[in-house]
Order: sequence, then structure tokens, then C-alpha cells
Amino acid sequence: MADVQDPERVAVGLDENGWNRRGAIHLSTFQRLFVSLALITEDIVEISMDIAMPPDEIARRAAEITERAIEHFENLPDFLRLHKDRPFQDPKRSPIELLFLAYIEMDAHYHQYLLQRILIKRLGADSAKLLEIAKSMFKFVLQMVNNKHIFRDFQLGFMSLLNQNGVISAAVIAVELLRQEQNPCGLMDPAHRLPRSQTIQDLSVFVACLETIPPNSSAYISCKRGLRFLKKILDTILNPVQINESELTMDTTLGGFDLNDPLCWFDTIELEQESWPIFN
Repeated sequence: MADVQDPERVAVGLDENGWNRRGAIHLSTFQRLFVSLALITEDIVEISMDIAMPPDEIARRAAEITERAIEHFENLPDFLRLHKDRPFQDPKRSPIELLFLAYIEMDAHYHQYLLQRILIKRLGADSAKLLEIAKSMFKFVLQMVNNKHIFRDFQLGFMSLLNQNGVISAAVIAVELLRQEQNPCGLMDPAHRLPRSQTIQDLSVFVACLETIPPNSSAYISCKRGLRFLKKILDTILNPVQINESELTMDTTLGGFDLNDPLCWFDTIELEQESWPIFN
């Protein structure tokens, strides 16, 4: 499609999958990824909305999409991956490239999050898998928060990540910690138990970051709701008083807070999808 006189010369610079060999990130790189990720998201939405789909078909489709999403991410070339241990300490990458790669990383987690939410709501699946996904998401978001100076010129994209990925993962973790507090002798696998002190510290760091989002940001409303939700959970944990479960109901602007499905209120929020367009 390029307007060049020697297309064969251009093709030499591409690998067998059509990615450039120089490790450069272009607008076309974003466009190609956007299309492939959108197809995965569309399949997830189809499962979520088809209320007549049998349970065994839901499980089969979810497993199929999970495998395809994982394969998609694993087949990406190395230059579209962040360094595993030091994701934002790559001197070869500009801040906008690091933000771009952060979106790729988080989309991989986000697809798995959505699938697990469907399996829990439609099939009554165990929440352990969702918790593990949330922990991975939240760990990555905290790494971004701790390196937010890198994204000082790209606040729109940074805040969008906090909104779409940070709030939901933090909410899952916060509610799980609350459950542990209320039922310390529960039957949960010790491997899935959250370290109380570190988890509270991490959630507090994230809450502090959410408080800095300006009111004129399009992510402000959703982040504000998440902020109030997280604060309510932390206040309940840090001020151990005898309360009834009914007292944990959030105010009407936030929706109901159901311990059996603590994130049901988030399903009613229309997230500001402004992330990908910023790369044009």
C-alpha cells in the first residue's frame, strides 16, 4: 500500500510476520495491533451479551479466546515488549513508546480480566484466577505510578491506564483483602492470601495517585468513583468496628456494593476509551 517505487526493497526490511526489523514503532504498528486486539475484544463482548449461550459453550469459547489472546501476545516481536524486570528503565525508548508498550502489556491482562468476569458471572467460576490476574495488572500499574515522571507529557494516556486497568484491579484486590479481614479463618488457599501490610500500602499509593487527577480530565468521573470505592474499603479495614454488611452499601452515585459480586457497580460505568486514539 506504500507509495514506493521499489516494494521489494521495503519487504526486505520486514520479518516473516510483517514486522519491521529495525524495532521501530510507527503509527502503522499501532493500527495493526488495534485491529487484532479489537477482534479479540469483539469475541469477548459476544460471549458477554449472548444470554442464550449454553454454559458449556461459554466455557469452550472462553478457553478458545484465552488461548488465542495469549498466543497473540507471545507472538509479538521483542521490540513490542517491555523489559520484564525494569519495564520503564529502557534508555532506548522514548516516553511515548514506553506508554505505547504499556498499553500492549495491559491489554493482554485486560482481556483475561474480562473473560474471568464473564466466567464468574455466567458460570459461577471460582474467583482465584481473577485475583491472580488483578494482582498482575495492579503490580504493573504501580510500576507506572512509581515512574509517572516519564509520562509527564502524556497525562491523557497515563490517566486512561489508571482508569481502565488500575481502578478495576485495585478494586478486586481491595475487596479480597476486606474478605480476609472479615473471615481470617476462611478456607482460602494460603497461596492466594494477600499480605495485609504491603497490600494496604500499595492501595494507599494508588489512592494518592487517583487524588491527583484533575477535574477537567475525561477520566475524572470514573477514577473518582473508584477512589471513593477504594477509600471506603480501606477505611473499613483500618478502622475495625463492628458493622453490618448493609452498612457497606455505597451511596447511590456509586451503585450497590455486593460482597458476592463487589464489582457489579463497575459494570454500569461507561469507561472513557481515549487510550488508543492518542497515538495518532
